[in-house]
Amino acid sequence: MPATITVPEMIEYSSNAGVTISVSEEANDLYAMVSQPGEHIVYLGKDESASRRRAANEKKWAELDPEIFELSGIIALQRRNNTRHAHLSLDGFDAAKAIEAGKLWNVDIPELADPDFVLTTVLVEQFLVRIAVRLGVPIGNSQFASQWESPIGSLPDRLAIWAVTADPFPTD
Repeated sequence: MPATITVPEMIEYSSNAGVTISVSEEANDLYAMVSQPGEHIVYLGKDESASRRRAANEKKWAELDPEIFELSGIIALQRRNNTRHAHLSLDGFDAAKAIEAGKLWNVDIPELADPDFVLTTVLVEQFLVRIAVRLGVPIGNSQFASQWESPIGSLPDRLAIWAVTADPFPTD
């Protein structure tokens, strides 16, 4: 069976690096597409528009016939996994906890100590995607799911490493 991750597992890993995420009933900037049954995350994304147009379009497109309409490949992912959207909320960031996690790796990221540092929606999206990547879990995302060079060593990638190594690494 392929490696997977659920929203509660993602929330737990996030907290290891000082990032507090929760599930929200209301649409937020962040969302996960989760399979039904199983509730496994297959895609992580963001929709920062006031109208939440991107997420709404994705849901609407999943109902269209892929033999008639040429749309994003996200439709196949949604249909194959019978997904639903889980709305995620960034509830807080404990920079001190992230700094402590970094010390275990002998890594200092000065921006985390800056009192004006803000963990943006884009950084959180990257961080959540990188958690899946660093766990070896296949994940869909339009920008940050690379297994290769680009994100390695970035702030979200380092936070993700710290998040997944705080607990025993899953092997099954």
